[in-house]
Amino acid sequence: MTDIFQLIGRLFTVLGGYIAAALAASAMLHVLLLPALGFTPDEVGFILAGGAMVSIPFVAILVAYFAFLPFLVVVLVAEFLGARSWLYYALAGSLAGLAVDGFAWRSADPAATLATEPRFIAVLVAAGIIGGSAYWLVAGRPAIANGRSGS
Repeated sequence: MTDIFQLIGRLFTVLGGYIAAALAASAMLHVLLLPALGFTPDEVGFILAGGAMVSIPFVAILVAYFAFLPFLVVVLVAEFLGARSWLYYALAGSLAGLAVDGFAWRSADPAATLATEPRFIAVLVAAGIIGGSAYWLVAGRPAIANGRSGS
C-alpha cells in the first residue's frame, strides 16, 4: 500500500516539476526575446515587472503544450534508468528544445523561416536547458535526497 502512495507522490512531483519547467522556460523565452523585439533594457524591466506577470504563465501553457511529447520521453527514460543528475536534465532539455523546433519546422509554412533561423534555435535550446534545470530542482534533486538515485 505504501508503494502506491509513493507512486502517487512521485507523479505529483513530476507534475510539479513539469509546471516549474514550463514556467522557467517561458521566463527564459521572455528574457531572450524581448530585447530582440526592439525593446531597450530600460523598457524590458518595466515589461517584466508588469505585463509579464500575465504573459509568462500564458506562454508557459504554450511551452507545456509543445514540449509535452519530448518531456514524456525524457521523464520515462529518467525514471526507468534512475537518472537524477542535473547534466542529464539540462542536456535532455536542450534536446527537447530542438525537438520543439523540429515540430515547428515540419508544421511551418514553407515561406516561414523562423524555425530554421539559428538564433531562434539557440533561444529554444537555452529555454530547454533552463526548463530542464528547473525540473531537476523540483523533481530530480529531491529524489537524490530521498535515496532514490539509480546512477
